[in-house]
Amino acid sequence: MELNNNKSAAPTSNAPVPLASSRKINSQNSITDKHTSTSAEAKVALLYWVRIQLEDYIAANLIPSIQDFSRSWRTGVAFCLLIHRHNPAYIPDLFNTHLAMDLTEKNTWHQLLRLAFDLGTNKMGIQAYLEPEDLVDVDYPHEPSVMMYVSEYYKVMSKFQKEEPTNLKR
Repeated sequence: MELNNNKSAAPTSNAPVPLASSRKINSQNSITDKHTSTSAEAKVALLYWVRIQLEDYIAANLIPSIQDFSRSWRTGVAFCLLIHRHNPAYIPDLFNTHLAMDLTEKNTWHQLLRLAFDLGTNKMGIQAYLEPEDLVDVDYPHEPSVMMYVSEYYKVMSKFQKEEPTNLKR
């Protein structure tokens, strides 16, 4: 042990410093802040990915820009368009049949969500974490649940897009 003339300082040793004493109190980089920051970054990144996937549909005024992982998904249109973006053959009659329905009716939302969730499960291998009622029957769907479900679409679609030959990319 080395000599220390400062009586208020703790003697130096090889013992590990407890975690609590190594953190600053009221630090701006707390563990909670890092988790929140990471979650917020993941949310923004996933939202950005969705907007890129749907940009052609947004530009064609088929859907407004996706603003969140709650109300933007209630009608089922965003889910159907994501699936159509992935493989148009999964919903060949999307535009002339499904999107021609009255999109202000909750019954239509239920039908579109059921279609999307069934196609997600049966064609894309995505486990259905949500039911249409989870989005239709509430004013503000549970954002973390919708985000988790959309992230499953991201996993499937981004894997497919990475494997897709360059000359076939959409």
